[in-house]
Amino acid sequence: MPKKELNSNKLFAALKLIEQLNHDGYLPAYIFKNILNEYTDKIDISEFTIKETKMKGE
Repeated sequence: MPKKELNSNKLFAALKLIEQLNHDGYLPAYIFKNILNEYTDKIDISEFTIKETKMKGE
């Protein structure tokens, strides 16, 4: 079965949700950077911001 192409709108929305986890302190910046780097060839990552903060609970 061929691999399905990711819908760019859905991918963008999913990455925006992940971005919010980073901004809220639930996802470390280095993980978010790695996730964005996986999709640099599929979407424009310049629309995302990475917040360097301590994780919640630290």
